[in-house]
Amino acid sequence: MQKEIKHIAKIVFAFLVMTIGGLLGLLLRGVSMGLLTNVNRRHLMPAVCTIILKGLGIRLTGDVKACNPQQPHLLTFNHNSYLDGFVLMALGLTQTRFLLSEKMLPYIPLTLCAWSIGVLFIPRQHQQKRRLQFFLKLEKRLQRENISFAGAAEGVHDFFHGISTFNKGIFHTAMKQKMPVALLFISTPKDSNPFNDFRMFEPGTIHLECLGVVSTDHWREDELEQQVEELRQRYVTHFDRTAGEQNKKDFSNTTINVTPT
Repeated sequence: MQKEIKHIAKIVFAFLVMTIGGLLGLLLRGVSMGLLTNVNRRHLMPAVCTIILKGLGIRLTGDVKACNPQQPHLLTFNHNSYLDGFVLMALGLTQTRFLLSEKMLPYIPLTLCAWSIGVLFIPRQHQQKRRLQFFLKLEKRLQRENISFAGAAEGVHDFFHGISTFNKGIFHTAMKQKMPVALLFISTPKDSNPFNDFRMFEPGTIHLECLGVVSTDHWREDELEQQVEELRQRYVTHFDRTAGEQNKKDFSNTTINVTPT
């Protein structure tokens, strides 16, 4: 019973910090007419998310500098935890626009944080016409602003301890823009993952790794499915390896190392 009360208290704490941080970020963005959005991206939200993760008993480690190819790119990642959003916002990326499913809009505290840093909400897969229009507008925005974008390769799905199937949408956009694809792997211990339902989870360490940067210059539309599956196999292979080693790893002396972009 005491453990359940502590768990509920941690979740309430996380939502409270999100709400305060999101409102503050929106205020800064609104008052400055958008000029302080990068302040939110580089300083405010990383601080908010670090506080949330620490409050939940989660430590973040890794070196993801290799996932910054110093040019506009697609940053993609495996996604099987609600914690991933905090992990990504904690990186402090300023020249990268994150994509978030409209499914998350009802989670008001998270939505406030997302709005404060200019996250782009993507329509669900069954809304094909709106989704197509979204990607067409995204392509124009990427060209106009010369920025990177980030999205989960697995898209919306029920979270589980593994790698789900990959959607082609974000990779199609990267291919059309001839953007390289940076592969970020988020290693979350199974016992420290709340998955979809905010179940009780143990304190732990989330470790970030870059699986490489892949050029899309040679990609063709008729081979896109094969190219995406090859990327997925990198994640599957890495997951199978790290799942077996996870209990042996010691990240106690490592810290998160990222070059903001």
